[in-house]
Amino acid sequence: GIEQQLSPAKSRVLVFKLGADQQLPPLAKTIEWPELPPLPDLSEEQLQQGLELYHQNCSGCHGFNVVSNGVIPDLRRMHPVFHQQFNAIVLEGALQGVGMVGFKDVLNADEAELIRSYILSRAHEDAAARAQPAWWQAIKQWFFNLLAKLIGWLV
Repeated sequence: GIEQQLSPAKSRVLVFKLGADQQLPPLAKTIEWPELPPLPDLSEEQLQQGLELYHQNCSGCHGFNVVSNGVIPDLRRMHPVFHQQFNAIVLEGALQGVGMVGFKDVLNADEAELIRSYILSRAHEDAAARAQPAWWQAIKQWFFNLLAKLIGWLV
């Protein structure tokens, strides 16, 4: 439930001049999350199948549990138009020119829909986590950092 920070790098090149009185411009706004399509009505078993298919076919590039490393697009941030064109992209390779190959030899339309549903479920889970109060997110961050240190000491 802790959001990965995928906003643009907050770095600048600063040049100083004695006696200058200028202010730095504000940092760029973080990336906005698109409006999510509604969740399809699927059983837990179907979502589990989507998870398994995602991890077999997609996680190598798009990340474990649909959390990208920032180099490949984060599918939780997929614009609704990409959800509408999902089969054309995933099965037919509509975005092959930018590196997204088609999987029609590996997946069928029903399997692609299960993957899309799993991705959408992860996007909704993350949206719910982002909607939590900042104080609660800070407590969770502190707890998980402490847990990671404890595990590190034990290993």
